[in-house]
Amino acid sequence: MRARYDAWVRGGKKGKKPYAGIPAQPGSSPHNFGTACDFNVTIKGKTYGSSHNKATWEATSVPNIIISKGLRWGGDFRKNYDPFHFDYRPSSEERKQIFNATKN
Repeated sequence: MRARYDAWVRGGKKGKKPYAGIPAQPGSSPHNFGTACDFNVTIKGKTYGSSHNKATWEATSVPNIIISKGLRWGGDFRKNYDPFHFDYRPSSEERKQIFNATKN
């Protein structure tokens, strides 16, 4: 993902942006630790994804449901609006446990 985005930037940002947000540097994303997911939501036949603004997403109530379960919503990110991203922010100790359990 990151390589494709970086190539788009090096090419002068010509054409369609390859992703809604800016992909994280390898090893720095909660996706790497299995504590994040990205998904579009379909409600009554309408799919909500990265092209929908914050107010549209909030009107679905999906962000409120996810936040009420203790997860972060990417629609609240200040620098990198990512409305189909949800994650759990583990403590340092939990990150170490995940790393140790999953390393080769």
